[in-house]
Amino acid sequence: MISPASSNAVSGPLTSADTFQALKAICVPLLGSSLLTPEAIPRASSLLVQLGSLLEALQADTVITPSTIEYVFFPLSHILKRNPISIIPDVIMEKLMGVTATLFEHWWWSCQVDVWEQMLMLSAAIFCGIDSGTDPKGKRRDRDEETKAASARCIWAILHRRLATDISPTSEGHTESKAEERLTLFRDRARGPQTLPILGQTLTALLETSESANPHLQDLSLQLLETIISDYLPEAFIPSILPGVVSSMTKVALGRQGKASTRGNVVDKTLKVMQITIIMAVSDDICEKEGAVRTATSLEDIGNIFESDGQPRSAAPASPIVEKSPFFTPRTSVWLSATAAQLHIALNTLYSLLRHPNPLATTALSRFCHALLSNTSRSLPDSQALLLSFLLSLSTSRFPEVADASRDHLLSLLKPPSSVRFTLLQTLSHSTRDNLIALPRLLPSRSEGRVEHLARQVSAACNLSGSVHAVSDGVGKLLGPTGGIEKWGWNLLSVLEFTIPQLYISTVKATTALLEGGLGAAGLHAFPSANMKHVSSRDTREALDDMFRDMGKAAGLDGLFAVEWLVGVARNGRTSREVAALWCAEKILEGVGGLTLESTDAYKHGVSKRIEKISRWIAKVVVEFWEPGDGDPVKTDDTSLSNPESDGLLPLEYVKGLDPLITKFDLRWDQQQQSSQASVRPQHTILHKVFSLHLLSITSVVLRSRFLRLLLHVLYPILHSLVSENSYLSSTALATLQYITSATGYATSSNLLLANFDYALDGVARRLDRRQLDPEATKILVVLVRLVGKDIVSRAGDVVEACFDRLDEFHGYTVLVEGLVEVLAEVIKVVEADYESDHSQDKPSPMVTAPTDHVQAFIEWYQHRKDSVNEDDEDFGPAPRENWANIPGKGKEKETDEDPPQEPHKDTGEIDGEPPLTPTQVLTQQIVSHSIYFLTHSSALIRARVLGLLEAAGPTLTQSALLPSIHTAWPYILNRMGDSEPFVVTASASLIASLAEHVGEFMASRIWKDVWPRFRTTLSKLEEADSHSALARRGLGAVGTETAYSHSHRLYRAILRTMRAVAKGGPMKTDVLWEVLMAFRRFLHRDTHPELQLCAREFYVALMKDDADIVWLALSATLGKDAMGLSDPDMAPLAFMNQHKWEIEANAGLILSAV
Repeated sequence: MISPASSNAVSGPLTSADTFQALKAICVPLLGSSLLTPEAIPRASSLLVQLGSLLEALQADTVITPSTIEYVFFPLSHILKRNPISIIPDVIMEKLMGVTATLFEHWWWSCQVDVWEQMLMLSAAIFCGIDSGTDPKGKRRDRDEETKAASARCIWAILHRRLATDISPTSEGHTESKAEERLTLFRDRARGPQTLPILGQTLTALLETSESANPHLQDLSLQLLETIISDYLPEAFIPSILPGVVSSMTKVALGRQGKASTRGNVVDKTLKVMQITIIMAVSDDICEKEGAVRTATSLEDIGNIFESDGQPRSAAPASPIVEKSPFFTPRTSVWLSATAAQLHIALNTLYSLLRHPNPLATTALSRFCHALLSNTSRSLPDSQALLLSFLLSLSTSRFPEVADASRDHLLSLLKPPSSVRFTLLQTLSHSTRDNLIALPRLLPSRSEGRVEHLARQVSAACNLSGSVHAVSDGVGKLLGPTGGIEKWGWNLLSVLEFTIPQLYISTVKATTALLEGGLGAAGLHAFPSANMKHVSSRDTREALDDMFRDMGKAAGLDGLFAVEWLVGVARNGRTSREVAALWCAEKILEGVGGLTLESTDAYKHGVSKRIEKISRWIAKVVVEFWEPGDGDPVKTDDTSLSNPESDGLLPLEYVKGLDPLITKFDLRWDQQQQSSQASVRPQHTILHKVFSLHLLSITSVVLRSRFLRLLLHVLYPILHSLVSENSYLSSTALATLQYITSATGYATSSNLLLANFDYALDGVARRLDRRQLDPEATKILVVLVRLVGKDIVSRAGDVVEACFDRLDEFHGYTVLVEGLVEVLAEVIKVVEADYESDHSQDKPSPMVTAPTDHVQAFIEWYQHRKDSVNEDDEDFGPAPRENWANIPGKGKEKETDEDPPQEPHKDTGEIDGEPPLTPTQVLTQQIVSHSIYFLTHSSALIRARVLGLLEAAGPTLTQSALLPSIHTAWPYILNRMGDSEPFVVTASASLIASLAEHVGEFMASRIWKDVWPRFRTTLSKLEEADSHSALARRGLGAVGTETAYSHSHRLYRAILRTMRAVAKGGPMKTDVLWEVLMAFRRFLHRDTHPELQLCAREFYVALMKDDADIVWLALSATLGKDAMGLSDPDMAPLAFMNQHKWEIEANAGLILSAV
């Protein structure tokens, strides 16, 4: 043990008497309790606690002198000498080591080397448990973790390097140079034959305690490992401890079950220990120095590597110290090869640290990879790609500090003056290519984490192209003609299978949003996304998107070859492979153009003729996908396109859940599935068009205003998709149209179509031709008719007339006839809307509900019955007093032989003073005359649309133009009242109501003769049907349904409108009038729908103007009392007409008070 006599005797008084007295008050009793009996242990423990607290207070205020240190250590040494270490309790040993650690922070500057060595041995023995004795079972008794932590703190005070921050400014003689001298002195003693085994034993114990659950002990153990390895162990000793240190540190870094659950600061310290150990063991410099690695930088170096006979020259002999010492391991090429393989396995396990939630851990991993890449490029060549992949992944971390640090590390390795940049650039190029080749095998196996890892690596490598030009060249070669895209591209396309989302909710209908005209650049409609069959994670999908986009950005114009090749593949058919080709081409083109589908920013890299040429070519090729019969594969002589499975990609099966029971029927079904696996599916066709629309959007941003000349070709495919019944495709078309609108500088999409209406109309006209007929063209024409409005006659009259020819030629094809009739009906609606806006001022004033005094009117007439009528004083000039046809020389002149025969006068509609028909009315008349023949079509939808067409055309035509067609179609209209489809019956009744309102004189006799009997039958059928309908109103005397959108409600409304129009036309027969009054009383019931009540009131008010008495009688008899409430007549004879179930008193009062 250490005695005061063995240390330097420092004479002289203490610096402070108070300090001496305070220490004396503790040290003297502690010396008396140095023999640790059961009674002395509590007192010694208390005194040690007081001593430790006092020393910490003195350390903060003053510098503890060497004489004070010896005075304090004297009782401590007596405790160690008078008691065997094995029987000293842990509580005493813990406090003893703590006080010693505090003392040695100052003693380190003045103690002798022998004292330093003995204190190191003492602390190491306690920490390693060498002298701790055995338990009753004969096993070595281990100290508790608190005692180990205290002894580790003491070892730390003995060994750690004194930095400038550790030197107190008040201390005399404590400088950095002296600290370095002292450290060198202690290092030489530690590497001696007596102390080196102690350090080795301590290192072993530290590796064990580094896995402790005690955070304080674990942190101290890692700090000590770093200090011992970096400052005290010789280089020749490091290879011996390399396997153990790396293995233990890997376990500590990964935590329990290898899931990177360790604290961030622990991972940081662990990786520092691994970094120092690996670099000291297998760095390029030390391996080259000892002959394990040979480097040739000149021809002379190459000659030194080989013997004269061409055989490799043997390695230089190891240094004598390596051969003599039993603890050292020589570095040879064989040893390096084996060690490098084991290190690669250990480094590969650090993959899980990439997802560590603490940025401190990932930053430490980035620093670790950078250090190893800088110092082991030749000694660990197989691990360079792995370490580089870690750095690439960390450069895309979600933590900015980690991403920035990793990117800086990469740039420092790949840019001058780095000596390893050429090797790493080649490794980076090969790694990127290998990652692309590995993706086809990982995607079907659902290894999404691995797929995301590889995709992020490729993206990170491409993002370096802005600072490292060689990276851009490498990616450009990879996507260029010599990059072998035919090799890795086919395999990748075969596994990239896309699907339409099972649930897609569109917030607005595409055609409705277009016609509303609110689609400007202010709010872009988002493109709906597609799902990947083998990818369910959103992060993985985004990583793949970014990978292709970054590849295009890094390759620049060289990536256009890949885009052209992929679009060429997409022309071969409509299978999943062609869909994937379009998606890849879209993403690469986005990267080349520096844009995304989320915004319409301008092309970042300036206008290039090459990219403009490719964009125009893509737009024209994509348009061909909408041509009829374009789904067949294109024949080609290219073997790479015709034999995509040349690489022999093995099929992978992903099974989840229990093993299914396979029967013979299942085997037959599987064979059928495999035989049709390459067939075209409906969703593949839709996705093919969706990604084609994406490409059109991108090319529009690249070309900008120069894209306008391509609208002649691209407008029809966009509108064709816009009117699709598939909401996913129509929403994509809407987003595409809005994207092109913003790119070409138009305010709204409707403005774009109006400005280029001729282009759109040309596409529709070509698809309505007999040789290239497309049923979907009629839907597009409907949208254009709605968009253009009243100008449709002047701008597209010839196209509308072409519909007549198609109706005559293809009247047996229901789908085509439905589309053509819808176009004609839409034209009529537009004409009707324009007619109503022009004649809104000519509408009759609403019905006056104020009561009329018939007696006062009679008196006024009687008083003025003999007044003369004022003649018009205007002079119209001479006028004939007889018919000009009877005056000789007037009228029709006789035809002479010399005069040619007169052509018959064309019917212009000028009959009985009516003005000639306008072009719009002529077109409307033609539509009506061509449509009436389809009233007997087998399709109920066509019959209903034709009836609606006739109803809309009625107000716009003169009677002379309308009535001949109505007269011809009248039997068919009546037959539709007995149609099997309710909506056809409703449309027929609505047409009759419209005709009654506009041509009442013509319809009056027909209604009473032909229509009213059918109405009467229909009312009885509806009453019976409503009694069994779930939509019918409930309650006593309830009439109709709850909703105004049922067929029965619409039919009731049409019947009431018809009878109201007839009632306004003039008086009717009494028997018929009474029958009508009785039939419509129920619609005055209080619980009837308000709209039907209003129609019924208007009908009764119209009848009141002709015969108020009979209306009063019918209403009063129904109520059982005077409906006016003025008298109480005897209603007994009319009791059979009383209907108490109908509460019509309120409506009856309104009707009778209106006249």
